[in-house]
Amino acid sequence: MEATDFFAYSFSPFAHIVQYMKYEYKSISLTPDGIRVKGDDVTEKLASMIDKECAFYSKDGWKLVSMIPSLKSEGAVVRLLLTFERKSA
Repeated sequence: MEATDFFAYSFSPFAHIVQYMKYEYKSISLTPDGIRVKGDDVTEKLASMIDKECAFYSKDGWKLVSMIPSLKSEGAVVRLLLTFERKSA
């Protein structure tokens, strides 16, 4: 049998292998607490919050699939939109 012979077969025998995955999504907004002063660097606060939220949601099977800055102030990101995904039951 040549390698190209594989494509001569119908894919129906492989139908049991292909399963359609269903996913659910959850989005949350992260903003550091406290008063912001011009020039404040909230990078460490946001990184800590991201770690905390990822650890919390991963316990229930969620994984982070997207992180979008949703608010900037004086050129710095001060709010993030995180989107998590998991397989539906």
